[in-house]
Amino acid sequence: MGSGGAGGEVPCTIDEDEDGSPSSVCGGPDCNDEDARAKPSQPSYFDSPMLGRAAPGGAFDFDCSGAEEKDPTDLLTGCTLMNVCSGEGWDEATAVCGTVNGWMKCKTVACEPQPEPTTQLLRCH
Repeated sequence: MGSGGAGGEVPCTIDEDEDGSPSSVCGGPDCNDEDARAKPSQPSYFDSPMLGRAAPGGAFDFDCSGAEEKDPTDLLTGCTLMNVCSGEGWDEATAVCGTVNGWMKCKTVACEPQPEPTTQLLRCH
């Protein structure tokens, strides 16, 4: 005469993208169950937006943190002048996830960052 478990309810285990993280439809932490790259604590960064619907934090919120975060290893941290002016990377203030906008390269006599064309896309999560 049992009803199949405590309280008679079957636990919700929807995981459409099979990434091991239960869907938010079930109250789980997966912010986009249409894209296996999107899951809580995702350590990787991506240069293309999520498949399907965007997460509440945006189309690049692959770690389900509630915000799009730029890959810190690609951000310009400053220019260095030691015989030659060097340094390049994304300008954190102007760079946009998944685009080529905001790439800077250190140059000129004053060794300052200047906009530089690139084909590389900014990776985010």
